[in-house]
Amino acid sequence: MKSRFALVLIFASLTFVSCKPKHPKSAEGDSKPLVFARPGDSVGLDMASQDEGEALTIGVNIFETLVEFKSGTAELEPKLAEKWDISPDGKTYTFYLRKNVKFQDGTPMNADAVLFSFERQWKKDHPAYKSGVPYKYWGYLSMDNLLADIKKVDDFTVKIILKKPNAPFLANIAMPFLSIVSPTAVLKFQKQFDQNPVGTGPYRLKSWKRDDSMELEAFENYWGDKPHIKRVIVRVIPDNQVRLLELKRGSIQIMDYPNPSDLDGLKGDKNISMLTREGLNVGYLAFNMKKPPLDRLEVRQAISYAIDRNRILKEIFLNYGALAKNAIPPELLGYDSTVPEVQYNPEKAKALLKKTGLQNIKIDLWAMPVTRPYNPNPRKMAEFIQSDLSKVGIETKIVSFDWGTYLDKAGKGEHEMGLFGWQGDNGDPDNFLYSFYSKDTAMVVPAQNFSFYINDEVTKWLKDAQIVSDTKKRADLYHKVLQKVAVDLPLLPIAHSLLVVLVRNEVEGFVPEPIGASRRFASVRFK
Repeated sequence: MKSRFALVLIFASLTFVSCKPKHPKSAEGDSKPLVFARPGDSVGLDMASQDEGEALTIGVNIFETLVEFKSGTAELEPKLAEKWDISPDGKTYTFYLRKNVKFQDGTPMNADAVLFSFERQWKKDHPAYKSGVPYKYWGYLSMDNLLADIKKVDDFTVKIILKKPNAPFLANIAMPFLSIVSPTAVLKFQKQFDQNPVGTGPYRLKSWKRDDSMELEAFENYWGDKPHIKRVIVRVIPDNQVRLLELKRGSIQIMDYPNPSDLDGLKGDKNISMLTREGLNVGYLAFNMKKPPLDRLEVRQAISYAIDRNRILKEIFLNYGALAKNAIPPELLGYDSTVPEVQYNPEKAKALLKKTGLQNIKIDLWAMPVTRPYNPNPRKMAEFIQSDLSKVGIETKIVSFDWGTYLDKAGKGEHEMGLFGWQGDNGDPDNFLYSFYSKDTAMVVPAQNFSFYINDEVTKWLKDAQIVSDTKKRADLYHKVLQKVAVDLPLLPIAHSLLVVLVRNEVEGFVPEPIGASRRFASVRFK
C-alpha cells in the first residue's frame, strides 16, 4: 500500500505547541539488554560531521534536534523546542526551548547550547569549528548562504534569521546534523567528540568496540519519557545470513537488512515478525562526469541501455522494491511519471558505442562493502552489471573499500562509476534532488553529487524550488529538473527498496522509520 507523506510550510505567523507524554516518566525499564544487529559499524557519532546511515542509526538515540519527525511518519513535531513561530515573510523562526533539560554530562540545555551547535558548523573562528570538519550536510545544504543570523533572545528563546525563505528549512533542521550538542563535551573532546558523543537523548554511549559492538545505556536524567529497556547492545554482523541465524537463536532481538531471498521462509516462523515499510529511498549508479569516457553522453547512455534492471529487481531485490524511473520515490512532491525510462536494449548500447569510435573501454565499477536499505547486495549487483557490460564490449573492474574509506574517496571524486544510494532524511524532494544534481554539492569536498554533474540551469531550478511556498510551483520546477537530467544521464536510477526489519516476537514497540536510517530504541520493550 502506498504511503503519502506531506510537509507543508506556511509562510505565516504560526505557533506549534508540544504534545503530552504518552507514558509515565517514572517507567523503570527492563534489566535484560536489547540486542540489535546491523551489517556495519558507524564511522563516527558526531552527527554534524557524518552523513552515512550507520552513524545516524545510533545517533538519533543519543542526540535530539529542535524539532523532529513524529515516529513512523514524516510529520514534524516539537522536540527540544516546545513550540515555534514563523514570521509572515518566512525568514525569521523563533524557537521556544524546553526548560530543565540536561545533556548527558550534566550541562544545561539552553539558548547558548543551541547557538553553539549551529555556530561551530558555521563560523570558522568558533573555538569548536575544527571539532567536526568537514561539516558535510551543512555544506550540502549551503547553510552558509542561507543563514543571516542566529540570536539568543533569552536563556530559552532563539531566533534564526534566513537571508531568504526556504521551503524545506523546518524539515532540514529536524535532520540529525543539527542535533544540539553539549558545548562542554565538544570543547573537551574536540576531534574526539566523534567517539565521545554527548547529547540530550534517552540513551548515552557507554562503550564502543570498533567493528564489533556498542553498548548504550539509558540516560537516567532524561527529560522525556524514560526508555523501557536500560541497556541496548548494538552488534556488527556483516553477513546477512549469520545475522538471521543469530536472530533465530534468540541471541539478538532485532536485525537490519535481511537477504530478500530469506524472507519467504520466515513467513511461518512464529518467533519472528517481519516489519515492512515503503522506503523513501533510491539506489543508483553514478557516472563520474569528470572522468573520461564517462564525460561523453553516448557512453553513459550505452551503459544505461546495457544494464538489465528488471533482472536486478527480480534476482537481487526479489521484487521487494520497484524499478526507479526518477531519482526520487513516487511518494514525494515533484515526482514525474512522464520521464522517459531507460529500457534494457544491448543492441542500442552497442550502436551508441560504435558511434563514439571508442575501443577497449575499461572502467572501474565501485561497489559498496555493506548492505544498505536501498541495496540488499551491492557486490552481487556489481557482478550483474559487470556481466551486462561485458556483453556490449565494456570491461569493468569491481572495486571496493571499507565503508568509511569508500565514502571518503567517492566524496573526493576518485571513482569512475559506482553504486550509491539515498535514504530520505526529511521527506522533501529537495533532500534528494539538490544533493544529486546541484552544482553546489558537486563543488564542495567531500562532494555529495557523486556524478559531479554541473548544470547552471538545473541548479537555478533547484534553488528556485527552495524559496517557493506554493507546492504546485515547486512541483513544476522539480519536473523540469527530472526531465533535464533524464536526458543528461548523470546517474542511472535503479530501484526503490522496501524497508524490512526482522524482530523477535518477545519484543514490541519497535517502529521502522520512513525518514533517514533511524532506529529508535526508547519505545521498545520486552513483552
